[in-house]
Amino acid sequence: MFVKSQFMITYAKHPTLDLKHTVFGKIIDGEETLDAMEKVLIDPKSYRPTIDIRLKTCTIHANPIADESS
Repeated sequence: MFVKSQFMITYAKHPTLDLKHTVFGKIIDGEETLDAMEKVLIDPKSYRPTIDIRLKTCTIHANPIADESS
């Protein structure tokens, strides 16, 4: 079974996403992958990549930005 999901990865804050989507992570490594994804051409009619982008793996670390005062 193949499950599809949609999420946004951004370099900067995007106020247009506020109150519409949940922030659930932060990239702490692998920026070269994000750079390659950003270079993919976008269809001007649909605002979607012209090729499928699939993340095959990721590494989840313990919360690197946890409040240390807890």
